[in-house]
Amino acid sequence: MSHSHRHEHGGGDAYSHNHGHSHEPYDGPGKYETRATGSQELWSKRNFEQRAFTVGIGGPVGSGKTALVLALCQALREKITLAVVTVGIG
Repeated sequence: MSHSHRHEHGGGDAYSHNHGHSHEPYDGPGKYETRATGSQELWSKRNFEQRAFTVGIGGPVGSGKTALVLALCQALREKITLAVVTVGIG
């Protein structure tokens, strides 16, 4: 679905543009299973050797993020090719 709308960015400046997504409000976060990419049939056909899979891990300092990433890497390193990207905020 594509449409046009206006954005206001401080100082009263506005601009219009077309783009490939909509901004309709949602009643809730939705369910992954109801998304087209969330169907079991599509997942069973995916080749994860040809596509990256991303996992985001967040939390407060001391919550165990690094320990979790270490455990995941140790458990998966013999099974898949993996990489870890870290971002330090602050």
